[in-house]
Amino acid sequence: MIEKKLRATEIGEFVRFKSCARRLKLEYNKRSEARSLPFAERVFNTLDPVLQEVGRERELQWKKSLDESGYIEIFNGEELASEEDRLEGFKTFLTSLSKLDQTKCYYGREVPLFGKINNFDIEGRSDFILINWVNGSPRLKIVECKSSRKDKTYHKIQIGIYKLVLSNVLEQNEIFVGAERVSRESLDCVVARVNEDTNETQKILDLPNLDLSMEESDIKRILSEGGTVEEIIGKDLSTLDFQLDSKCDSCVFNVHCL
Repeated sequence: MIEKKLRATEIGEFVRFKSCARRLKLEYNKRSEARSLPFAERVFNTLDPVLQEVGRERELQWKKSLDESGYIEIFNGEELASEEDRLEGFKTFLTSLSKLDQTKCYYGREVPLFGKINNFDIEGRSDFILINWVNGSPRLKIVECKSSRKDKTYHKIQIGIYKLVLSNVLEQNEIFVGAERVSRESLDCVVARVNEDTNETQKILDLPNLDLSMEESDIKRILSEGGTVEEIIGKDLSTLDFQLDSKCDSCVFNVHCL
């Protein structure tokens, strides 16, 4: 029986690396296949701390921008390390929404997300979730922040996954913001990046909401029963074809293939 459990970033990276089946298989199940290589942990950690610090500095700039715009922080899941703590944090975030004042705007940082897409259990972590009010009704805005100057497909795939997961949670549970129940139709999404000309972080509140209908359709298709992802994770690594090209230069698993 295949455990159908994925992180949103695994699917995003699958798309980013040109739908490389071997990469998805090596990333899957906490990199269990990849860890068979001697000294695998040294390979995984080569650049991660540097990239994480750059991303963290950018995220603090986005946080400062929200604070200066009058938004109030109600949740920070940055320190939630274990899966159990992240799941509890997600529940805490949803529960806290019912206590909010509809005259003010709020945000959560590093909000864990748990839910299903088709038969897959999906985990993610949204950089920000904003709580806004439009004509007295609540709207949640999922924000994914990238230290990138380019608009890339996998960015939208990742936030599209977050939207589908949270949409399903809202549909299956009565979640209230203040006294108002929030519906799946009340979700907005934006991807904040670095301005290509000025090298400054884009202002979250100035960004137009994304139309993710195409990305959502693609996500549902590849995560369908018998679909691309299920087929890959169900196969033995040795049976998956190689795709050796320029994308391999930045792939943390290239040592397995090269």
